[in-house]
Amino acid sequence: MIGKYRIRASYPNFYMVNLYARHGEEIFNHDSDDPANRLEGNKPGTVIYYRDDDKERHELPPRWYDMYHLLKMDDTRRERYLQLLIEAADGTISADGSAQLRLQRDSFRQQCQQYVEQHPLVGNEYLIHTLSEGTFTDEEISHKGRMLLDLTRNSYPVPDFCILTAAAFRRHDLLPRLLEDAIANLEVMTDCRLGDSHKPLVFAIRCAMPQYIPGLMPTLLNIGVTRAAYEGLRHTYAESMANRVYLSTLHTLCEMLDIHRRYIRNDIELDCDTQRRRIAEMEEQIVDKRLLNDARYQTLRLLEYVRGFFIQNQDLVLTFMQGKQAFPSFILQRMVWTIGNNESYPGVLYSRHSRTGQGRQIESYRNIFGEEIMTGDVTSEDRAYNNRADIKNEFPAVYHFDPLLSKLESRYKSPVTIEFAVESRPRRLSLFSVLQLNMSEMTGRAALLAATDMYNAGLIDESAVTDLVKPYHLRQIVSASIDDHSLRKLEFFGRGLSVLPRSAISTTLCFSINEARQHKENGEYVCLCQERFVPEDTITLNEVDAIISLTPAAIHVVTACRGYGIPAFLDLQHYGIQLRPAVDGRPAYLCNEQGSVLTEGEKITLSSKRQSIYRGVADFRPARFTKYLQGKNVELSDDEKIFFQAMKEAYRQYQNIVTSEQVNYITDVDKLARLIRCDLQNKPDVARNIVNSWYETHSDRYINQVLGSRMGDHQDQSRVFDLLGTAHKTEVFKQSAETCITKGLSGLKAGSFMLGRFVARPLPIKLWNSLSDTVVAFLLNEYVLYEKYLHVLEEVGEIKLARAHSRIETEGVDNMNVSNFDLYTFVPLLYSTHDWTAVAKALETIDHQDNTHVLIAKLSQPVEKIFDMSKPWNKARVEEVLKAQNSTPSVHSI
Repeated sequence: MIGKYRIRASYPNFYMVNLYARHGEEIFNHDSDDPANRLEGNKPGTVIYYRDDDKERHELPPRWYDMYHLLKMDDTRRERYLQLLIEAADGTISADGSAQLRLQRDSFRQQCQQYVEQHPLVGNEYLIHTLSEGTFTDEEISHKGRMLLDLTRNSYPVPDFCILTAAAFRRHDLLPRLLEDAIANLEVMTDCRLGDSHKPLVFAIRCAMPQYIPGLMPTLLNIGVTRAAYEGLRHTYAESMANRVYLSTLHTLCEMLDIHRRYIRNDIELDCDTQRRRIAEMEEQIVDKRLLNDARYQTLRLLEYVRGFFIQNQDLVLTFMQGKQAFPSFILQRMVWTIGNNESYPGVLYSRHSRTGQGRQIESYRNIFGEEIMTGDVTSEDRAYNNRADIKNEFPAVYHFDPLLSKLESRYKSPVTIEFAVESRPRRLSLFSVLQLNMSEMTGRAALLAATDMYNAGLIDESAVTDLVKPYHLRQIVSASIDDHSLRKLEFFGRGLSVLPRSAISTTLCFSINEARQHKENGEYVCLCQERFVPEDTITLNEVDAIISLTPAAIHVVTACRGYGIPAFLDLQHYGIQLRPAVDGRPAYLCNEQGSVLTEGEKITLSSKRQSIYRGVADFRPARFTKYLQGKNVELSDDEKIFFQAMKEAYRQYQNIVTSEQVNYITDVDKLARLIRCDLQNKPDVARNIVNSWYETHSDRYINQVLGSRMGDHQDQSRVFDLLGTAHKTEVFKQSAETCITKGLSGLKAGSFMLGRFVARPLPIKLWNSLSDTVVAFLLNEYVLYEKYLHVLEEVGEIKLARAHSRIETEGVDNMNVSNFDLYTFVPLLYSTHDWTAVAKALETIDHQDNTHVLIAKLSQPVEKIFDMSKPWNKARVEEVLKAQNSTPSVHSI
């Protein structure tokens, strides 16, 4: 007979229950590696048991339906059912036992069928659940929501959830009813009830955007814990665990109500008396007692709070979205508790080690809420392994899940990072859950080795290689790196939102570019700190090694930092840090909420992984790989020789991929721009050949992407356009003009003023001569619209692109007057063969701005009058423009 046993299972979500109810056992009767297996992520788990008559450990891997049945039983029935499963697996089951097993299985499936049929879920364009049919975009349900839905549909153990879509965010009037429907769905999926004192539904609300933005959008845990639910938890779990759950809810409510944070969230070490005392004190601070007694009221208030965060910070969000207007979705997901005992834990599992790219990695900490790892409130324990057998005893749940990592890499064409949770009842039961999946953020060397290894294994193509190895990775590979452990020795100063993942640097703090240049001349790394950064600052960004902005920076600055691989920390004022100007001889300084001060010239360290700024210099590992690449003598250990050789081969393979003129793997202008900005910045001839070669086979795609550009795309789009040959530029203008005139597109709707940006610099006479009068008129009108766009940006502020976009979209720019044009831009056009009377007539045939007539009137004057050619400097400038465009007419002729 069975003696002691322990169940290690994957979380059984409602999607799998529905699958079982509708399709029966057969679909589950395949092992994970069976070619006939249709359920990629289905690994139900194992039962570890001992017989009464021996001390030998045994393992039984039940099918999903048997494991789910075991989890639903009480202890007595579970032991009897488990005995039948063991006998069936051993081949010792009697005919009567076999009949009992069959009867129980059939009865259980019938129960599942009845439950599913009697409890339909609510779904519509505003509310998506795990049984919703169809394909959903990141814009509709967020990147995180789409990943969770995809994982669930492929049978991975994702806790039950539903999504209030971006469309729901925009329908504030429907939000209370939609929230009721979402809660009803969760109650069906989990068989729990919100606010119940017996089986309370407790869930998290995750606010998520179409683009993954780590550390920005809020996540609220333990929603729905009222006094009644708290009492229910105390009877189900240990009191200390129930206290910690309720304290977490109270902390969130106090934060929403802006009540002074008296206690830290980490309550691990508190005894029950102290926990109860804190609960009473925090309850007393909350005046609105409905928040403590009405779970639905509490949930709605917290959802409104999360919604308000986006409304108040949408300019910052838009910066990270690179100008793309989007709205968040709300993911409501059942809580999985990783507290209460040391067998419960959250963690992060990397399919490739985040620092080396070789082997796997676990970051975890016992008996805490998962958010405490993600926010840095607790320093996680780091465990690397190459063989999963090495972690079987220490992390048995991860050991069980590990074989699925290769399937996930194959599915998502990238190393993956899994946020997981293990909820345990000590010595009895543990459940493994996947809470989130992201493409891994890795160090430079890790990304390079992982990408080339996956490429050589046939898992990814050239395009994916260039996706995985980012510009900042290349910068890291050839730069000195920081020992992450040394950060613990430094003094913490404050936080900020990091633009680059996996970046860390020690620098000299500077408050002006001139000061930064002086320190650079001394061979120092410098961090430029300013109140705000605007697009003009991108000119000097390649002179510094990091930036700090007290406010959100302009999108163009964020794009440039990502492009150059420059660590950037934004919006420090949100975290209580202020930049005090120099006054009465006292120099400028940074000051945090505790009154600690950083002055110009001090050494600081930035860590994006921790989203933190420290006083002092971290320990560096020298950039030996650069010397090794150059063939210089570098002292290496035997292990380092193997690693450096692998790095060298990977680096050369990567360079061969990106510098090849066979660039069919490049699918869009963004990738092309990144290639020439980062990998080919010192190879202009190669860059020019690649851009023109790519255009010849992707001209329609290029023009469509130009006309679909966003406000944050101007720099990269211009970089690509500038490398096109004259014939290709001419073709772009002709086809773009034809499309826009036919469809009635201009300005904002024609690539966010991109065509005007292209025209806002001198172009060859040959190009202008190749265009019809109508196309010239159209392009001049786009230039005028572009100037108006710049005027709006100047008025609302460079970092307020959301506001600029909204103003242009709602108010338009027709009534805005601009007349101060840079006519030197059009010097080659003035020497073209166009008749200005014909151009003016052509303008009347298309939608246009009144100010475009003003521009044409100015250009129709004689060149001598426009520029006063009697002045030598004006004449010299005109000649300079013509020479730069390889145009050589006499400046006296027109």
